[in-house]
Amino acid sequence: MPIQPTATPTTTATASTAATTPASAATKSALGKDDFLKILVGQMKNQDPMSPSGDKDFIAQMAQFSMLEQITNLTKATEELTERTSMSQMVGLMGKTVTYEDAGGAPVTGTVDGVDVAASGAPSISVAGHAGIDPTAVRQVR
Repeated sequence: MPIQPTATPTTTATASTAATTPASAATKSALGKDDFLKILVGQMKNQDPMSPSGDKDFIAQMAQFSMLEQITNLTKATEELTERTSMSQMVGLMGKTVTYEDAGGAPVTGTVDGVDVAASGAPSISVAGHAGIDPTAVRQVR
């Protein structure tokens, strides 16, 4: 995202503006941490040399950037943990008798004899030789 020079004097963002921009960008998922850093660098390049932003403003923006990065890392780790937990639950069904609903909504009972993972990472189970059963269709485990 290149920053175009303007003919009018550039003003610096206040601390309150800088504080609200990254938070709203993160909730919309439209801007990531790289975009935030580009905006910060652009702001520093285009600030008025006669009234530069204070050290406190810069430190606050860097703290927000650091927080955004940590939240992004936490989200990624949580997604990985969720995938592993789901897989552990599916493996825990091996050898168990389950009742699930088929495509028509009828209950089917059988023993889980396999767990498959699609290329997308979504697990499915195999019950009594019938593969591709969605684990969320399971209604009872014995």
